[in-house]
Amino acid sequence: MKFRIIPVVFIIFLLSGYIIAGYARHHIYEGVIQDHVAQRIAFREEGIEKPMGWEDFEYIGSPEAAAVVSDPVFQEEIYSLWDEWLVYSTEYNTDVLLSLLEEVDDSQWNVWSAYKKFTIFEYLRSVLTAAGNLGLRLAPYDDADRGGTLAESVASWEAAGGNREGDWVERYKQSPEYKTWLTHIFDEITDPRGIPSEPFDPRTMEDVYMETKQEVTLPFSSFLLQKDMLETQQKMTERAYNQYTVHLSEQDIPRTDIDAWVIRFGSSGFCETMTNCGFFNALRTGGFPRRDLVFDTCLIIGFALVSTF
Repeated sequence: MKFRIIPVVFIIFLLSGYIIAGYARHHIYEGVIQDHVAQRIAFREEGIEKPMGWEDFEYIGSPEAAAVVSDPVFQEEIYSLWDEWLVYSTEYNTDVLLSLLEEVDDSQWNVWSAYKKFTIFEYLRSVLTAAGNLGLRLAPYDDADRGGTLAESVASWEAAGGNREGDWVERYKQSPEYKTWLTHIFDEITDPRGIPSEPFDPRTMEDVYMETKQEVTLPFSSFLLQKDMLETQQKMTERAYNQYTVHLSEQDIPRTDIDAWVIRFGSSGFCETMTNCGFFNALRTGGFPRRDLVFDTCLIIGFALVSTF
């Protein structure tokens, strides 16, 4: 009779250990998530450090544009764009990230659910941070970067009769030179061929977004992780695309640029997840805490064995 009870007792302790580990992992991972959010908010509150470094750099371009780069009014315009970038990239890494995590199917007692949520968090953190870092790129070091092309545009405006005195930026923004510069920047932002891995991609941004709208049929084993990952990628991309259309119509450079990169990364990640479904592929997913899985498995089994005997 005693030996018949032992397996039952072992299973009870095994389940108990699993539930305890689930609550513990959720608590640990929630701390990591909140630390990330707090760091991003602190970075935003500190603001852009001025000067940023490029002010004293020898501009590589026309002498006329070099004079524009050293103009305090021009520098303030660049700072204002960087400030917008900082606010919006922080919004993605705090409010958007947390709202997407809230929609992940989550059970506090389930240790696998904790792994799943943490994996999706790591994915979102990497994607949204990368999209923010690639967005804008306005430091005017030469005539090829965006800040440099803006300085060259201002120099062209001056050559056409513009006067760089007083609060001249608003006058410049009414000029054909500024409109030409905006067209160039938004053509660059909206062109999916800007992705290094797909230099000849003929798709529009809408085509890229629509790839995430397709119906998904997954094997049963993929419901452990990939189902939630795909849904997160779809929701993230849809949210970014809705914002993208608004910011594009408003000609908001920093926000449109970040939105566009989130759409690109979201679509690329969605296609990658679709082609790598299954339990073992889930374990190889970037950001999946494999060490924690091994550690918790040994701990749960050890706890059950010691408690049983």
